Amino acid sequence: MKDKILKYIKLKPNIGYYDLVKIFGLPLDKLLNLLDITNYKIDKFNNLIFYDDKDNQIYYEFSDGDWCKYGFDSNGNMIYCYGFDDSWEKYVYDTNDNKVYSENSSGYWWKREYDTNSNLIYQEDSYGDWCKREYNVDGNCTYEEYSDGNKHNY
Repeated sequence: MKDKILKYIKLKPNIGYYDLVKIFGLPLDKLLNLLDITNYKIDKFNNLIFYDDKDNQIYYEFSDGDWCKYGFDSNGNMIYCYGFDDSWEKYVYDTNDNKVYSENSSGYWWKREYDTNSNLIYQEDSYGDWCKREYNVDGNCTYEEYSDGNKHNY
C-alpha cells in the first residue's frame, strides 16, 4: 500500500494528506504512520501540522485540504513557503539573520537594509514605495522619511 500511495503522490504532487485519506480509505494516523511521518500534530481545528527535527513547522494543511510547505535554512529562518495552488514566497537573510529580501509568485518583492546593530535603515518594494530611517546610539529611531514625502523627527 505504501508504494501505491507514494506513486500517487508523485503523479499528483499538489495533493494534500486529507485528500489521500479519502482516496485510500485510511484513517489519517495510519496513513501518516505508513509514510513514516511521526513529528506532527492535529490542532483543535483539525489542521495538520508537520515539524522537522528542529521543531520548525514544515507543512500545514487545513482540514479542507489546502496546504503550505515551508523550508528553513540552518539558522532556522524560513526561506520559502510553497502553496497547494502553486503560489510561493521566498526569503533571503543577512549574516545577522535579518530578513533582507522577499519575492512572491505574484511578482511582488521588497528589500531591506540594516545597520551593524540590525536596525532597519532602508526598505523599498516593487510598487516603488520606500522608507529611510536613522537611529541614535541607543538604537532609537530618530528620523523617518517616506517615498510619499512624509518625514518624521523623533
